[in-house]
Amino acid sequence: MLKTFSFQTKRCEDVDECEKFAGHVCDLSAECQNTIGSFICKCKEGFELAADGRRCEDINECERGTAQCEQKCINIPGSYQCICDRGYTVGSDGKTCEDIDECALWAGSGSDLCMGGCVNTKGSYLCQCPPGYKIQPDGRTCVDVDECALGECQGKDRICVNTLGQYKCHRIECPPNYVHDSNYKNRCNRMRSMCDGIPESVCKARYPVHITWQYIAIPKGIVISSHRPTITLFTIKGPSHNDSIVQFELNLKRAIP
Repeated sequence: MLKTFSFQTKRCEDVDECEKFAGHVCDLSAECQNTIGSFICKCKEGFELAADGRRCEDINECERGTAQCEQKCINIPGSYQCICDRGYTVGSDGKTCEDIDECALWAGSGSDLCMGGCVNTKGSYLCQCPPGYKIQPDGRTCVDVDECALGECQGKDRICVNTLGQYKCHRIECPPNYVHDSNYKNRCNRMRSMCDGIPESVCKARYPVHITWQYIAIPKGIVISSHRPTITLFTIKGPSHNDSIVQFELNLKRAIP
């Protein structure tokens, strides 16, 4: 508090400390206001005056509960900022949080979130797989369900063949003079009486001891490149005896070029 005495007027005149000591009486974030015989420091919005009456201290709106954030609050000098949880974005008012539709956001971008269907949920999304598929641990990709491994196609003469997204049951009908193998559902064994009166070597050449059916599911759209002109679709194991003869044929019932 400063006052000056004027010998000419014999009265005291107020000293404007704000003007005389500009930048030194109040904090840089405060406004100095002159008063009669003194001055006051007025802090900007988001700050409050300290106990010394000159410095300005930031108001933590987040801790005081004066912030109006729907989810999370971050204090910044002189103000605060609202942020949202994962899966949400701050609304136009800067305070509320709006759900992000991840399914619509990534649809058609070439890197879809889900291999199958995508369902938006609050703050997240859920991937779904078509019938015959199950979701992988990553929650995004789908893998075919092997129904045959689950024991489908019951019956001693029914073979289960797994295909993409489904399965098919095939009934094995043994040709004349052959009977179903009790250990292998896809095999028929030659009856012993079939070779009565026929030398064993001749019978073996004419009538195989076993007839085994193998079904394969070949996915469509396989690209055969020029540097690999052939592709292995399936393999079959035969007996390890050198004198054994394995004959087989592949019946192609339907093909689409």
